[in-house]
Formats: sequence, C-alpha cells, structure tokens
Amino acid sequence: MNFVSYEFIAFVCIVAALYFIFPMKIRYLVLLLASLFFYWTAGWQKLIFLGAAALVTYLCGLAIQALRNPAPVQAGDAGSGRPESGREPGRDRKEAALAVFLMGLMILLAMLIYAKAGERLVAALADVLRGKGLSLTVLVPLGISYYTLAAIGYLADVYWKKDTAEKNPLKLILYLCYFPQILQGPIPKHRNLGVQLGEGHRFDYDRVCFGLQRAVWGFFKKLVIADRLAIMVNQVFENYLEYSGFIFLFALAGAVFQLYADFSGCVDIALGISEVFGITLEENFRRPFYSTSSAEFWRRWHISLGSWFRDYVYMPVSVSPAVISVGRLVKKLFGRTAARNVMTTIPLLAVWILTGLWHGTGWDYLVWGLYWGLIIILSTWLAPVYRKIERKLGLDTGGDWWRILQRVRTFAIYMVGRLLTLPGNLLTSRWIGRKIFTWNPWVVFDGTLFSLGWDHKDAWVAIIALCVLWRVSNLQEKGIRIRETVAKWPLPVRWVFYYGAVFAVLIFGIYGSGVSTSMFVYMNF
Repeated sequence: MNFVSYEFIAFVCIVAALYFIFPMKIRYLVLLLASLFFYWTAGWQKLIFLGAAALVTYLCGLAIQALRNPAPVQAGDAGSGRPESGREPGRDRKEAALAVFLMGLMILLAMLIYAKAGERLVAALADVLRGKGLSLTVLVPLGISYYTLAAIGYLADVYWKKDTAEKNPLKLILYLCYFPQILQGPIPKHRNLGVQLGEGHRFDYDRVCFGLQRAVWGFFKKLVIADRLAIMVNQVFENYLEYSGFIFLFALAGAVFQLYADFSGCVDIALGISEVFGITLEENFRRPFYSTSSAEFWRRWHISLGSWFRDYVYMPVSVSPAVISVGRLVKKLFGRTAARNVMTTIPLLAVWILTGLWHGTGWDYLVWGLYWGLIIILSTWLAPVYRKIERKLGLDTGGDWWRILQRVRTFAIYMVGRLLTLPGNLLTSRWIGRKIFTWNPWVVFDGTLFSLGWDHKDAWVAIIALCVLWRVSNLQEKGIRIRETVAKWPLPVRWVFYYGAVFAVLIFGIYGSGVSTSMFVYMNF
C-alpha cells in the first residue's frame, strides 16, 4: 500500500476512527495491527525479517538491561563478596552486556547487508544462473534501512543506560514498524517515540486539522512538484546520449528539487498523519537550501539520519582509545591544531563512508560518501584560512549578498553530489559531467526545455509550484508558523484555503492511468 493512493487515505481514516473509539490503554494495539497490516500488504514474506529483527532486538535489550542493572543483592545472600578471580562483578556484567549488544548488532547488520547487497549480487549472477536453467530472487524487506538503525540505536541506548528496555514485546514491534515512518523515516529514538506510541492520545480537533494540513502539503510536494519534475529528469538521464550542456544543468537542478520534494513530502505526510494520532515524530528537514555551508546543509537535510550517525558512530569513534592514542601521537609530533584536525577527520570519514554505504552498495554511493566527507573535512581544516582571507579582502561576510553566494555554492556542491549517484554508475556520471560544459545556451529560449517528456504547461506548473515552495520556506525561515497563522483567519476564508489546497493537489498532481507514483526515491535506500 502506497502513501499516494486512495486506498491509503481510506486506510488512515479507518485507523484514526478505530484509534479514537477504543479505550486509551489499548490504542497502541490499533496502531500495531494497522502497522502490521500495512506491512503485510507489501508481501507477507517480508514480515519474517521484521519479526526476526524485533525478536533479536527485544531479547538482546532485556538481556543487556539485566546485565547492566542487576537486582540488588539481599543481606545474607551468598556470593556477596569478590569472585575468586579478583575481578569486579560489575566489570564482568558490563563485558557480558557488551557481548550481547555486539551479537545483536551483528545479526541486525547481517540482515541489512543481505538486503543491500543481495539484489546487486543476484544481478551479477543472473546470466550465469540463467545459463544453467536456475533462478534466484532476493526478498528485500520494506523499510529495513530504517528499522535496523532504529533497533541498533535502541540497543545502544539500553547499553549506555540512556534508555530502559521495553518489556512489552508488542510495543517494541510497534516502535520498529509504526506505519507512517516505515517507508522513509524519520529514524526514531525509542526513548522519544516509544512512550508516545504506548500511551493513548485523546481526540483534539485543532491537532487533527494541523496534521491534515501538513499531510496535504506533503501530497502537494510529492504529486505536484516531485512527480512532475521526475518526468523531465527521467527523460534526460534515461536518454543521456541525446543531450548536452544546459539541458543537463537544467535536469540536474530539477533532480535536486525532485529529490527534496519527494523525500520531504513523504516525511510531511508521515508527520501529519502522526499528528492526527497525537504522536510527534522528529523533524527531518529544516529548509536545507538556505544553508550557507555543506556541514549546515546536512544538519538541515535528513536530520534524523545525521543525528543517528552523530550519536552512534561519530561520538563513539571520536572517544575510542585508538583515536585518542592517534591524537596524542599527532599532537606530540605536529602540534595541537593537527591533532584536533586528525581526531575530527577519523570519525567524519567513518560517518560518511557508512552514510554512502547505507544509501547503496555500489561504487557510486561509496564515492558519494567520500565526496561529502572530504568536502566537510576540508572546510573544517581550512576554516581559519578562509577567515584570514576574508579579513584581508575586507569582505562583508554578514551581508545578504554574501549569504546568497554561499547558498548558491552549497546548492552547486549538492548538484555535483547528485550527479554522482543519479545516472546509476560512475562512468555515466563522468560522461555527463564532461558534456555539461558544452556551450548551448540557446536551448533555454528555443523551446527545447518544453520537449523533455513534458510540455510548456507541465513546465509552468512546476515553476509556479516551486515558487510556492520557496515562498512557504521563506516564511518559515523567518520564523512564521504558517498553520497557526491560517488558523487565525476567518472561518470562510480558512475553508476556502483548505479546499483550494486540496483541489490544487487533485487538479495539478501527477497521477492516474499510465502514471506511476508508487515509489518514493528514498524507499530505494
């Protein structure tokens, strides 16, 4: 069942009605059954992976907590002294808890690696198997990239005593497969989401209205912007031998906005539906194209993924004994600044290599991860040099024009990163990268842009919709809460606005016979 379908809208309405009808204490069961049904519609076989991941996470979480928080020893109990080995009992328990955590981690990662690498392996072996009359298929579980990270984060938090193990297995399963976020996140923390899912929430008219507004905004971004831009983007990059120069620049910029509207639109739908139930998911986007640096961009884009890598990769690596030892050695040999740079570089490289591999197992995604990692590392190293140059040149770095230039630079950097993965392989990316520099500006004026799989009407709808997106983002960047502002309008004006928004999606959205809106881009990651 896809978010962008009438079946899904009917499904959400039924679930919401049942949720508010049932008693508060068991409302989480409504969400659990709804989530399992939603998952089942993608194929019952995929529930096997979800069940296995949930079982491993549940049992390991309980075992880790039992080892990290043992029951107090009663007076007179035997064995209250030191063990014969002379080791502290707490140290033994901590090592055992670590062993359990690592076991759970390896099992969860093994399932994720299977899902990520299995399909590529099958494609590589397809010809050999076909020649022998054999066939092989790989079952790719729905949302495994998201619930695996959620499960690993949960186990790590229990081990670090930042969270307590969930004793109710049904609530833990719900945490892992909660249907609004299973497709594309955001990646939750159990200590934030688990409690919300487990407790019932009362019906609140204003909250429901706000949630539906956000969901409609997500549908607008997906159907009106992303799927319309996809027509042009797919036409150019699937037939790249026919194009060059400004066409590629235009299509690449469209691909950037397509990805943002597609991904953030799905997240808006997820957050809006959850708001109807009274559940607050983490924000996953904060107007990334207003960023003035690459590091800031990734603090605004896919925020939950960045937070996950910061908490569970960057911080553990940066304080690991090995990295600390390297830092001390570099400090002794080359000074404090070099040591600080090295101790920042190692965890950043680890984060970005893993981020690339999380998105895909091909060389293009590995290079993409290294590309972003090196840019952020170099910008960190060279920050003092930039500041000296700016002072010597007397640049007004606080002015509007400087910020605009920084935003354009960040957007251009992101476009290059998009080029690395969009064509599907690095050789094609290289070929397109060379052809981009072909000088043909006349295609902007001779009507060529209106023949890229769409006509001038589609192009103008996309342009106007992007202007709406920019205007809304600009108001939000200034701190204006649009939904609260709309709620203060007179009732007739407010409902005209609501109906106008819904009809804008229905009239200008890309859907219907012969049109595929079944996939969100980040469902492939």
